[in-house]
Amino acid sequence: MTVKQLKQEFENISDNTEIFLAQRKTEFGYGLLNSIYTKEVFFTEDENPSEDEINKAPMIEVLVLDEE
Repeated sequence: MTVKQLKQEFENISDNTEIFLAQRKTEFGYGLLNSIYTKEVFFTEDENPSEDEINKAPMIEVLVLDEE
């Protein structure tokens, strides 16, 4: 993705939106940004949250930068 394409993607995104990096798909030290999308995620410290934790955790919409 080029800087121009990245700027175009950011035009319609709120200034307060949190930005997340998607999990790496390759083993290289750096990866090319190929897609940007929004996703609703919940926040918890637990790697394998219980059903109760999932239901109580706040859901927010975030912007995800991905190499796929």
